[in-house]
Amino acid sequence: MFYHLLAPLGKSYIIFNLFNYISFRAAGATVTALVLAFLVGPPVIRRLRARKVGQVIRAEGPASHQGKRGTPTMGGLIILFCTIVPTLLWAPVTNRFVVVAMLSILWMGCIGFLDDYLKIVQGKSRGLVAKWKLAGQVSFGILLGLFLTFNPVVPSESIPSTATTLPFFKYLVINFAPWLYVLFVTVVITGSSNAVNLTDGLDGLATGLAGIAAAAFAGFAYLFGRVDATTYLNLFYLPGAGELAIFCAALMGATIGFLWFNAHPAQVFMGDTGSLAIGGALGTVAILLKAEFLLLLIGGVFAAAVTPHRLEGHEADIGDMLELVDFLARSGVQGTVVLGSTGEFVHIKSSERARIVQFAVKRSRVPIIAGVSHSTLDGALELASEAITSGAAALLLMPPHFFRYDQSDVAEFYRRFAVEIGRTNLPILLYNIPQFTSGIAFETVRELLDSGRFAGIKDSSGDWDYFQQLAGLRAQREFTLFAGDDSLFTQARQAGADGVVSGSACAIPELLVKLDAAITAGDLQRTKMLAGLLSEFIAWTDRFPTPVAVKVATAARGLKVGPLAVPLGPEKCQALDEFQAWFKGWFPAILKI
Repeated sequence: MFYHLLAPLGKSYIIFNLFNYISFRAAGATVTALVLAFLVGPPVIRRLRARKVGQVIRAEGPASHQGKRGTPTMGGLIILFCTIVPTLLWAPVTNRFVVVAMLSILWMGCIGFLDDYLKIVQGKSRGLVAKWKLAGQVSFGILLGLFLTFNPVVPSESIPSTATTLPFFKYLVINFAPWLYVLFVTVVITGSSNAVNLTDGLDGLATGLAGIAAAAFAGFAYLFGRVDATTYLNLFYLPGAGELAIFCAALMGATIGFLWFNAHPAQVFMGDTGSLAIGGALGTVAILLKAEFLLLLIGGVFAAAVTPHRLEGHEADIGDMLELVDFLARSGVQGTVVLGSTGEFVHIKSSERARIVQFAVKRSRVPIIAGVSHSTLDGALELASEAITSGAAALLLMPPHFFRYDQSDVAEFYRRFAVEIGRTNLPILLYNIPQFTSGIAFETVRELLDSGRFAGIKDSSGDWDYFQQLAGLRAQREFTLFAGDDSLFTQARQAGADGVVSGSACAIPELLVKLDAAITAGDLQRTKMLAGLLSEFIAWTDRFPTPVAVKVATAARGLKVGPLAVPLGPEKCQALDEFQAWFKGWFPAILKI
């Protein structure tokens, strides 16, 4: 409305020219949504409470959830209202991107509202029968797929209507057959809407994550809709997609405003009214931006792989390495890190390291993050160049090891690395591991991230206070935050870490994947149980040098890892035998959970 009424006045009054800028209108939509949430939230909550629209808790649910019984639900109505109204005010309602996005959030919101209503009327946790809920989601997916196939929202000269793009690969598209594209869209819509629904388990969890996701997609929409940005970054230009940034900004403002009432102790729950609507909206935005696969990269478990060696000469065994890469991918990890500290890169020649990355990338079905750490800048640059050529998904770089350096030296090392490596599509991740190198102070991290040359950080310090500082910074700006200490796995993921790079996941990926799923789903009882099992494993591995116990446990799984790099003393060897015997008796139960 504001755009149609006030933007034309910019020709006569320069102040109104602001309404031609997407950035200004997106900011306006965020503030409007936030203010509306604060205004309409209290009366809606009071009305829900007066009508006894309270949360129904399953009798078999965790005991900690029983205290939530009776808390008002259907709070997703607040999110819907505070997203739709600002979008109508600040975005052009003639833009097809915006219209489709609004239809998606309303469609899924209606399905969720019906589900919540039936739960409350029946006084049970059944709600809308699952097959009818799925039918509503699939119907929208099919209609959206058909609409985009035969009425594309972007010119075919930009990108085919039935195509999508792959993250980390510029100008690489997957072009589906029309019927297959409709199926693909349906899967994305159904999966994304149910994913948020599953995440909605802890006070503020789904709301906070949805706000972060909406902010990220707002940034992508803004960039994809600009000729200059897409030309500079070599991305596909999608005319009109920039207006989606306003819808996403409104959704972000609505979720942040709702979080005020949903944070612990929650005064209201969004219910399926909100969770299905948010999930459907994010899925639709991803489809419109041809960025569906970005939905898969929001987090998870990344296994830090050991490096198998031959029995003679201690050379890396590429064949055994590829078997390990296959094993980890089959186990459900989101990615694999090769040649980190768990991979004992310090024992491997640079030429071998380059070959390991090259073959791992070719073999792996999940992204490969390549460790390129070295004691010198030139060595790190050489490894990075080889990793880029091989097609690694990201570069992981710790400060120079062995000698200690002050923070100005560490910052200069990273700055020179970024400059010398030149323009690259690959994300560069800082790697903080003060046990083996000079640590990266928080202010240094902030400075390097502010430079715009680094995509994020993996923190393996094990310092929870330090990690909380990073998490606080993560809430203020967009970067990738990985935890690298398994003892902080649960805390880090609950605090908003994008993922965990886990050495334990090399030996027991199934446990780590199950734990991450439990955390994401908000299943407190299962999370506690699985975290306890991980702690048992860590209690053993911490008794040995890195990554001795992980290699022994991996070998006990039937994978070849070769001999230890350094011989252990008699007492450690005896303890290692005890660990191996314990692991063989302990692990089979993990697969049955």
